Amino acid sequence: MRLGGKERRAFNAIFSANFISTFGEAIPQPFLSIYLTELGIPAPVVGLLYNVRNLVQALVRVPIGVMSDRLGRRRLMLLGLIILSMVPLLYYASGGLSLPLIAMMMGGLGISLYYPPAEAYASKLFPSERVGEAMGRFHLGWAVSSIIGPSVGGFLALYFPTYRPIFIIASAVTLISIPVLWLNTEDDSTNPDLEGGA
Repeated sequence: MRLGGKERRAFNAIFSANFISTFGEAIPQPFLSIYLTELGIPAPVVGLLYNVRNLVQALVRVPIGVMSDRLGRRRLMLLGLIILSMVPLLYYASGGLSLPLIAMMMGGLGISLYYPPAEAYASKLFPSERVGEAMGRFHLGWAVSSIIGPSVGGFLALYFPTYRPIFIIASAVTLISIPVLWLNTEDDSTNPDLEGGA
């Protein structure tokens, strides 16, 4: 069974938003810990900061998944992408520990708002016998951009005197994912259980 045009366009939009947002988030990864230590944050605290993001995800992923079933997945996906596009700007403006801590918390929240609803939305676009394929395709976007993003970030770091401008680029890249998703998916707030096309 093949996807209909509407379902294919929606899935491609979710795949693209996944790829673009992960790409933007991954750009600062090669130098983020160095940047944070240059702000005067001790290296052990930097390690703990990364765990803050993971802790937030552990706490909110299930409630957000339940919320997306009730409120609709698209609006939570868009909110997640908006938050993720703001995270690099917090790093850009950072001068100490407070903003990076908030950035890590927002990063965990943004990821949690986007991924569970996106996976649910994408899986409903495919027939039930092809849900595994849908998830494989969905996560392919994340995997490929996770490879490319840090490479681009490391390359950009060679051509900027400081790391701060690269955070602006990361934010701008992530921001592109919002209109991609918004223009090519339907509001499912009244019917979150979209069915796949034939």
